[in-house]
This record gives sequence, C-alpha cells and structure tokens, in this order.
Amino acid sequence: MSIAEAVFEKVQTLSTEEQTEVLKFVEALKQKPTAEPKPKPRRTLYGIGAGLSPIPSIEDIREVRREMWANFPSDDI
Repeated sequence: MSIAEAVFEKVQTLSTEEQTEVLKFVEALKQKPTAEPKPKPRRTLYGIGAGLSPIPSIEDIREVRREMWANFPSDDI
C-alpha cells in the first residue's frame, strides 16, 4: 500500500467538513515555498574590525604595560 492510498483511506472516514479542511491544508502545503532562504554570509574577523581606528603600536602597548605594572606589588594589600 502506498502513502497516497493510506491517506485516501483515512480521508474517506472523515466527515465532509473535515475532508474540506484536509483539502485546504494540502493546498496550503502546495503554496508553501520549498526552498529555504539562503542565510546571510558571515563576516570575517577582518571585516568586523575593518571600521575601527588604527591599531596601537608596539611602543604604545609597552608604555601602557609599564604604567599598569609600575605599582605592583603594592604595599597596601
């Protein structure tokens, strides 16, 4: 027994109103688009930071580290 035959047998046992609902449901399924929309392409890590200001130089990083660690370890701990 095929799927179509099994569905047909079950639909025959329904009332006329229920058969009409089944028919409307099948029509709605036929109208539904089968292809899913393509997802948007992901941005690369380079693309995420592309609009940011220039990166700090190595000297800037070293200076900030010296300032941060200048008082470590502190005597007030």
